[in-house]
Amino acid sequence: MPGGWQALHLVEVVVHASGRDIERLTYEVESSRLVIGGSRVLAGTGAEGSGTYLEVRGPRVIVTTGGPYLSIEIDADVLRALPPDARFRLSATSDAGMTVDEERALADGGESHGFGWDVVFASIAAALLVGGFAGNLVASRRRPPPRLSVYGVIQRRLDASPPRREP
Repeated sequence: MPGGWQALHLVEVVVHASGRDIERLTYEVESSRLVIGGSRVLAGTGAEGSGTYLEVRGPRVIVTTGGPYLSIEIDADVLRALPPDARFRLSATSDAGMTVDEERALADGGESHGFGWDVVFASIAAALLVGGFAGNLVASRRRPPPRLSVYGVIQRRLDASPPRREP
């Protein structure tokens, strides 16, 4: 947003499926208030609001501003399963009435997007092996500092002083 987040008026998240809007969350920037299903939730307070599919609690609405940036994190509970064709549309509206939209599909919960335990254990084993090998290489090239020896000090003094001659 040119001029920073202070020029924003509304940030909206709309969940739509089957050609209609099924849930709307509206964040009013000036008042730090979130509206869902007719309920107003002030960010950071104990207020709660719920719509048809989502429920939001005030302490779980985190707003962070810094310089020209605005970050809003809304941790919502799902009350009812969203339709599989659900899409999220995020829009930001400026005080001048300009609107910018971004739309994303709902991630499929049935697919695994993470790593399996076999990959995690193999990665740990590989890291330990590589770390041990690299550590041994570094340690073998490093010489310990010489220790002082009483015998060495005496030997150096004997070598440095001229021998005494007795008459």
